[in-house]
Amino acid sequence: MPKILLNSEKKLLEAAKEIIEKEGVDNLSMKRLAQQTDMAVGTIYNYFPDKNAILIRIVTEDWHALENTLLASYGDLKTFSEGIRLLYDRFLRFSQTLQPIFSSFTSHGNATYYASYSSFIEEGAKLLEALANHFSLSFIASRYPLAAAMFSYAIHYPDTPYEEIEAAILRILGEPIQS
Repeated sequence: MPKILLNSEKKLLEAAKEIIEKEGVDNLSMKRLAQQTDMAVGTIYNYFPDKNAILIRIVTEDWHALENTLLASYGDLKTFSEGIRLLYDRFLRFSQTLQPIFSSFTSHGNATYYASYSSFIEEGAKLLEALANHFSLSFIASRYPLAAAMFSYAIHYPDTPYEEIEAAILRILGEPIQS
C-alpha cells in the first residue's frame, strides 16, 4: 500500500508554486519537487502521476478561488455591464498570473492546453450566465460560451480596447429572453 502523509498534497502544491515562481515552470520536475519537500519521488507519484497533473491542479485550484471570489462579488454590482468589466479584469489577471504554466502547456504541444482552454470557456460561460441571472436576465444558452470566448480573445490580444470586447459580448448575447 502506498505511503500517504498528512497534508502532503497541499505541501507539494505549495512547493511546486514556489519552484515555478523562483525558478520557472521548466525547472519543476518530480525530482526537483522531491528535493524541495524532502519526500521521496515515489511518494510524490502517489499524489500526482506527472508534472502536468500538478500544473493542472494549480490552475484548477486558482480557478476555483477566482470563481468563488467572483460569485461573492456579484452582490456588489449595480449593472450587468459592470459585471462584464469585473469578469474581464479578473480573467486577465488570472491569465497573467498563470502565464508561465499556460506557456508550458503550449510550448510542449500539450493537449493539456486545449483541455484547459475548453474548460476556461465552459467555466467562463457559467460565470457569465450566473451574472445574467443575478440581474434577472436570460439569454439563449448556447450563446454564453461564445460570449465567454471573448474574454479569451482579450487575453490573447491585450491591445484590444475593453469597449470592443464588451460590445462584442453584448452583441453575441443578443437581446434578453423574456420570461
